[in-house]
Amino acid sequence: MTELVNKPVIIPSDKTGNKKTLQFSNPAIEKYLPTFGNRRHKSIPFKVPLRSHLKGLTLRMSKATKKKYFVLWYWFQSKYHPYTLGTFGPTFGVKQVSDKLFDIVEEHTNDKGL
Repeated sequence: MTELVNKPVIIPSDKTGNKKTLQFSNPAIEKYLPTFGNRRHKSIPFKVPLRSHLKGLTLRMSKATKKKYFVLWYWFQSKYHPYTLGTFGPTFGVKQVSDKLFDIVEEHTNDKGL
C-alpha cells in the first residue's frame, strides 16, 4: 500500500477564525485605516472582555469623510439595530464612550443582567 501524499493541512483553532478585531484604545483607533473596496463604510468590532458593558460596540469609518464613529449594535424584537454613540475625536474617545455605555447598560438591564 502507498501512503497518502496529499494530507489535509491541520490549522490550529486559534487561527481558523477570520474575524478581525480592534483594540479598545485611542492610539489603536487613531492608527486604524481600512481598505474600503466598493463600500462606503467599513465596520470593525472591538476586542472586549466577555460579558462586559462594551459588548456589541464597533468602530465604523466613512470612506468619503474619513470620520470614525462608535456604533453600538443591540438586539430588539428579533433584529439587530445600530445606535451611534458619537464621533471619535479629541473630545470624544475611549473613556467617554465607556462612560456613556455604562450608563446605558445600567439603565436598560435588570438584576439578572438581561
